Amino acid sequence: GGIGNDTLNGGNGADLLEGGDGDDTLTGGDGGWGEERDTLRGGAGNDLLIAASQGWNNVLEGGAGNDTLRGSYARDIYLFNLGDGQDLIIERDNGGRGAGDYNDELRFGADIKDTDIQVLRSGNDMVFRHVNGRDSVTVKDWFANQLYWIEQITFASGVKWTADQLMKQGVPLVGTELGDTLRGGDVDDWMQGNGGNDSLYGGVGNDLLEGGAGDDGLFGEDGNDTLRGGIGNDTLNGGNGADLLEGGDGDDTLTGGDGGWGEERDTLRGGAGNDLLIAASQGWNNVLEGGAGNDTLRGSYARDIYLFNLGDGQDLIIERDNGGRGAGDYNDELRFGADIKDTDIQVLRSGNDMVFRHVNG
Repeated sequence: GGIGNDTLNGGNGADLLEGGDGDDTLTGGDGGWGEERDTLRGGAGNDLLIAASQGWNNVLEGGAGNDTLRGSYARDIYLFNLGDGQDLIIERDNGGRGAGDYNDELRFGADIKDTDIQVLRSGNDMVFRHVNGRDSVTVKDWFANQLYWIEQITFASGVKWTADQLMKQGVPLVGTELGDTLRGGDVDDWMQGNGGNDSLYGGVGNDLLEGGAGDDGLFGEDGNDTLRGGIGNDTLNGGNGADLLEGGDGDDTLTGGDGGWGEERDTLRGGAGNDLLIAASQGWNNVLEGGAGNDTLRGSYARDIYLFNLGDGQDLIIERDNGGRGAGDYNDELRFGADIKDTDIQVLRSGNDMVFRHVNG
């Protein structure tokens, strides 16, 4: 193509298309099924590369600039080197074809190590982001349908990742430094809010939600979820299921949620700060630990376990009655840590309240 914004179309056959400088459009053409084996190189500029839809083993290399690479129905090889910018890959399904080699490959150049790449989720897209913060490859709709996966990610060192491996190890849905709203689906999601005042919704599945910095709202919804507030005054709600809630630093509010009677067995850990911990009202064997700071711990109708360690401050426990239930284990427990001996505790009355006071005052 040379200098300028060029349009190149290879037509039938195995073609080599090189856009050169400028914002170019390169189209491999369309011969019969499997006849096209084109090589498309965008060069400098924000280029659009379109593989022959029925081609096999097409090679697409965007080059410098923020390029869009659109694959074929069959196997494509995408090349990416350091300094290539922020590329977007749009994969096709297999066009209703049956058996064949439809395994695509994203091939990183010799100047990129596997340890340089962070694997993240953004909406339904998969993002392979370089630690330099400037270079990335985004695969559109990866999480919408397995047909849009890149089956193999390879490095010049010989390291290989597969799509199956990445999905099994988990890929975080990551927010920005602003206030984001992230929503999970019907699978086990992993979300990281990062900076800003974020809202994270787990949906169905056993989810991991991490708020990061900021005053975040984390909502586990259905499933046995883990919620970590991080830095800031966070609001955590486990929803249905046996959840683990950790407030982190800040004055946090942790609510176990409310499933059916006896279904909730939540663990609530306030962390540093003056926290409010509220057990699921119908839960059984909830564990509440305020952590450092002057915390308020509100129990369920049934059995709760309250944890207290040296240095945890001045905590207040507010117990509930049994909600009119009959027989059952409603015996609550206050459990002191290993750094507190029975001889360290003075038992006092203050009005209608019982006070367990450490001798350190």
